[in-house]
Amino acid sequence: MARKVKSNAEKITEINYYTVYKGGYPFVNVCVVRTKDGKFHRGSAMCHSLDFDVFKARVQVYEKKIDFMMKDRGRVIAKGRALEALRTKRTYDPIVTASAHEKVFSIFGAKEAFTQERNRLWKAGYNIELTSTEVELFEKSDENN
Repeated sequence: MARKVKSNAEKITEINYYTVYKGGYPFVNVCVVRTKDGKFHRGSAMCHSLDFDVFKARVQVYEKKIDFMMKDRGRVIAKGRALEALRTKRTYDPIVTASAHEKVFSIFGAKEAFTQERNRLWKAGYNIELTSTEVELFEKSDENN
């Protein structure tokens, strides 16, 4: 007999995104998910210089389109990580390399975009505490509803 498994869509009540910029371009994209049980889960995606070079080669004239493409790609990756954290019920995918840590610490607000646990930065977090930026996002969305 097959058992019924709740999908993530049945558990999620709200999804919010925000972006941390560096030099006018989106550097870190974050997706924060609220579930019916009141827990929050975060997925983060860092844009690498290779991504920027690829997008710049594709679109040489329109800088706003580069911004949109980078932000859109980052949001998709961040949402996937948040949903995977929710599905597996664990924090995963640490930032390992020293160069990535340097990039994160060199940008104001980027450190808070990642889940900090066990003295490491993680790209996906399960049952996280919200940062001040994320609290403001959810307060604004609660006011609008």
